[in-house]
Amino acid sequence: MIKATTPFSPEPPPPKLTWAHFQPVNEWSTCNNILVLCIIDSSTGDMYWDEYPITIRGKAICLAIGAPIVHVIAAVLSIAVSIFRIIGSLLRIMLIQEGSLEEDLYTIGYCVGKILTAPLVVCALEISAIYAIFSPYNGRKLYASFERLQYGRSVLAPCFQPNPKEHLFGGEPGAPSAW
Repeated sequence: MIKATTPFSPEPPPPKLTWAHFQPVNEWSTCNNILVLCIIDSSTGDMYWDEYPITIRGKAICLAIGAPIVHVIAAVLSIAVSIFRIIGSLLRIMLIQEGSLEEDLYTIGYCVGKILTAPLVVCALEISAIYAIFSPYNGRKLYASFERLQYGRSVLAPCFQPNPKEHLFGGEPGAPSAW
């Protein structure tokens, strides 16, 4: 089912993650948009740039080699931020300050979940990058989904995301071989 949104409209919100975003094998269809060539994932309806598979493989090789260092550092920083958020919520609860107990408990649970899943997501990002070497479109989708799961946005692969706006190295948006 194709979503009834304008493809590549200015600043669309990132798609809400569903189980379909983590499906390892998908059916893809082409879409000739006025602005750029795109492909559509039939399981989610999300639109991605129609890049050459060899270009996606090259990006995936770079991510598989270089991304683990960046993601480990980002995971450590994310864990540190989560710990500070937990401490802040606990202090608010203990000091009975203004704020909702429900919100503080939600924050604590969310942050504990982020801390526990961070190592798993870093491994999943690496596996997704390797998978993209063999299955470019499916691996790209998985990598983008795990990046949004962990960070809430793109960190290293903005062109892998649904409705992308840019390449990490500033290549022409929508060009099938740009970086």
